[in-house]
Amino acid sequence: MLRQRAGLPDKRLSDYDIVALANVVSLEDETIAQLESYARAGGAVVFAMGEFVDKEAYNDSLWRNGAGLFPVRLVDKRGGTKSEAELDRDAPAWVMNPGERDHPIAGLFGADDMITHLRLPSVYGFYAVDLPRDDEVGGGVRVPIRLIARSVDDSLDEVGLPLLIERSFGRGRCVVWLSTMDYAWNNCVTYDGFFVPFWRLLALDLAQRSRPRLNLPVGGRYER
Repeated sequence: MLRQRAGLPDKRLSDYDIVALANVVSLEDETIAQLESYARAGGAVVFAMGEFVDKEAYNDSLWRNGAGLFPVRLVDKRGGTKSEAELDRDAPAWVMNPGERDHPIAGLFGADDMITHLRLPSVYGFYAVDLPRDDEVGGGVRVPIRLIARSVDDSLDEVGLPLLIERSFGRGRCVVWLSTMDYAWNNCVTYDGFFVPFWRLLALDLAQRSRPRLNLPVGGRYER
């Protein structure tokens, strides 16, 4: 996990289908420009949150009022850490819920034999966000996975709050996991029935969509 203002390794991003950034404090302007060019050309960029994330830097440089690569404005961190929850039985906790059923991720865990794997892990901390409307700059955001309160005493919209967000950027995609990729804010990594198929399917789906299509529909665009 990078804990400082980060740049990219001296490599051609076009050699990779996916670039993932986990718990990165902030990014240099040059790095942001590289990532945006990479996504416009068809690449997939995945962000995961964490305690080192500089919310203001992400909003100012990556989101940029909907014009940037980052698909949403970060509002504030909700909940606590996994360690805090282990010491306090009354600590808030959330479970995951399918969002858009036609998305590959939500479709996988929305099946009857898979929904249990989605509900077993607990999320103790995550970033709340503002979702842009479809008619606003930066609209067209998808929310395949949402959060609902584990405790019936917690007041939460029945639709749930966003956890996994995706938006097109040029020919590519940007995906944001609003909790941590490790066990700091959740215990997802403990459950192989969720963690392994989730990240595997997400990576495969993004990689496949980042490549030019081999078969074209009638009237489709040929890309080389």
